[in-house]
Amino acid sequence: MKHKIKHYMAALLLTSMVWSGHAQEKNEMDLSGEWAFQTDVMDFRRGSLSPRYNHKLQEVITLPGITDDYKIGYENPYSYVDRLTRLYEYMSPAWYQRDIEIPASWAGKRIVLYLERTHWLSSVWVDTKEVSRCDYISVPHRHDLTPFLTPGKTHRITICIDNGFQYDT
Repeated sequence: MKHKIKHYMAALLLTSMVWSGHAQEKNEMDLSGEWAFQTDVMDFRRGSLSPRYNHKLQEVITLPGITDDYKIGYENPYSYVDRLTRLYEYMSPAWYQRDIEIPASWAGKRIVLYLERTHWLSSVWVDTKEVSRCDYISVPHRHDLTPFLTPGKTHRITICIDNGFQYDT
């Protein structure tokens, strides 16, 4: 049985919200589908080399999904009894990128990127600006993109998911 945990995004939504009185108007854009993709075994994000978000990524992956489905990493010969067993181990940053047209009707609304079942660290860029980082391990990651997006325009969204060791828990 495949256990889809790391580098998996079960829900990948861009949500716009506006509050009017006590009611909340909510619009969602499902971001499932093909995304440009690239692994980052050397973790250039933390080094001095040019970050991945400045370049168009060369590979393709379908989300929601898991790197195991694409045989990314090394084949795991072990079966664990104290935790879920990955078919393929990949423990480094992975980059996801897609150009997204923001509906003009979202003007004046709060726009949030919602990532579910993301393991450890997610970082988000809009075009070439870093928006935020989130390192929760038990709740969905939410990134407020409002100040970085212009409704009616197309923006490049780049997401880095780093499932490498972050904290001693």
